[in-house]
Amino acid sequence: MSRVKLNGLDRAQMAVFNALRFTSPAVCSAIGQRIGAYVGYPLSPSMSANIRSVLRAVRPDLGPAEQEAMVRRAFGNIGRTFTEFAVYQKLRARVRWVGDSICTEVAADPRPFILVYPHLANWEVLAATASTHPAIAGVRRVFAVYAQIDNPVRMAIADKCRRSLPIELLPQGPRVWKQILECLAQPNSVFVAPVDGADPVRRRFPLFGRKPDHRSAIGKLVRVAAATGARLLPVSCTRKPGARFVITVLPPIEIARGQISVAQTESYILHLNEIFEPLVRDHIDDWYMAAETEFEAP
Repeated sequence: MSRVKLNGLDRAQMAVFNALRFTSPAVCSAIGQRIGAYVGYPLSPSMSANIRSVLRAVRPDLGPAEQEAMVRRAFGNIGRTFTEFAVYQKLRARVRWVGDSICTEVAADPRPFILVYPHLANWEVLAATASTHPAIAGVRRVFAVYAQIDNPVRMAIADKCRRSLPIELLPQGPRVWKQILECLAQPNSVFVAPVDGADPVRRRFPLFGRKPDHRSAIGKLVRVAAATGARLLPVSCTRKPGARFVITVLPPIEIARGQISVAQTESYILHLNEIFEPLVRDHIDDWYMAAETEFEAP
């Protein structure tokens, strides 16, 4: 960080982060919630507008006051996720697995697999816990793609935590899909990938009434799985009180190896949507991607 010129806000963020390292996970998370809800919320009008657009489309059952309260809760959860980097190593002991035997069984097969998840709760904890799972760590090559964060302090903090894990990080860029194919072409490889990431046709997952698009990031993941013979392993992370988490593993999705058509690709997208859309809808105030882009109507 000494090479980066920091402004006053950056220095304040770093000071808060360093202080939070000495707190318990529950206290750290609670402080992050308050920072997000009462500092981040009023300072981020564009993100607030994005969350409102998602709520209007996905939760029309809520009145204006209820929606606004949920917007603030969403910012509180974003604050939690960021400040929890300060106690990153402690969080893995606060995770309960559901379907752990499925992960063990899938990992025992030398075929590559893609661990797919939505940006729910603390997805960084999900990646950290999965990469250090006894059936994966030291046995499989684990890799993931990361995007640059505009804020230098947040990028430095996230980068330091991620690089402490047994995960090979691939920078997002024009060659990244070729790199993913090369990695998955090897046996005993695992790609940790979000299902709701950015793509050339905007974020279209979960669908929430929209039509599947084979050009989307999730469509590319399906085609990569078909090209390499990798299975898709759906996984999710949900938040419990006191900075505790539940990681749920669902049965793997088999995709026949070879070139698949647009119709086949979109049928797999629909299948994944059946898995993840209800989950995201139920935890919409803890879905980070709601803040990232304005909802695009069907």
